Amino acid sequence: MKNVIIVLFALLIAPSCMAQSQLTSGRFNINGVFFNVKQSEYDKSSYSIRADWKYGDVNPGSKTPNPLPIGKEMIHFDMQQLKNIFYDKVAYKREKLSKEKVTIGLRIDFEEDGSVAGTSYLISSDTAISLQEIAAIDKQIKTTIKATFTGPSYVDYYVIPYPYIHIWF
Repeated sequence: MKNVIIVLFALLIAPSCMAQSQLTSGRFNINGVFFNVKQSEYDKSSYSIRADWKYGDVNPGSKTPNPLPIGKEMIHFDMQQLKNIFYDKVAYKREKLSKEKVTIGLRIDFEEDGSVAGTSYLISSDTAISLQEIAAIDKQIKTTIKATFTGPSYVDYYVIPYPYIHIWF
């Protein structure tokens, strides 16, 4: 009887002990938000992850025919707060991620009012970070990060893109 209990316990606990599944291409619904995951065109060992947004699959571009360029020095938000969102959501894995020198690329698009319009992530296919954790990170970024802008050029755009940010563990 003791052996039967041990075997049953092992069968129940085994799935949670296994390594998290690697990322795969597709469209996934996580807590009501759809995420599009596809293999990177530039680096076949990485995946691009983007949550659905109101603009569909395209960047809406500019409002005017010849907009003034907008540089990242014109977009202001709390970068440390952003990094802490990543670090807090995967705190229990942070040592492992640090040993593996994991890096996540993040691009944020802001609305004219400073709210986050959309995010996209570039992540290694063999990372220990799951799509569910990316979804939790994404949700918190969208609810807590807010940008302000300097200069007149941001009003020429429907969304204001901030270049890729690298989060190092």
